[in-house]
Amino acid sequence: MLAGRRCITANLASLAHALGLTAVAEGIESKGQLKSARALGCDVAQGFLFARPAPPEVIVDHLRSRASALPADEHETGHGGHAAVASQFGAS
Repeated sequence: MLAGRRCITANLASLAHALGLTAVAEGIESKGQLKSARALGCDVAQGFLFARPAPPEVIVDHLRSRASALPADEHETGHGGHAAVASQFGAS
């Protein structure tokens, strides 16, 4: 069963890339799952490993605090937030 899930995930990531989309792994709860998602071609991930669900106002405050920490050129273009998320996925 696990091999089938891996095959589906890899093929969905490949399809997303072929369509010019970002492959997002959802529901990541462990470093092992993150490692597998990376190996199967996922570009970014979300889940309890990164953060627990929170009320909208808490999320907005968090994003604002992260945006204010970006260099001015990234903050002004609006691309810095995406780059920060992508680099987090590639780290560790």
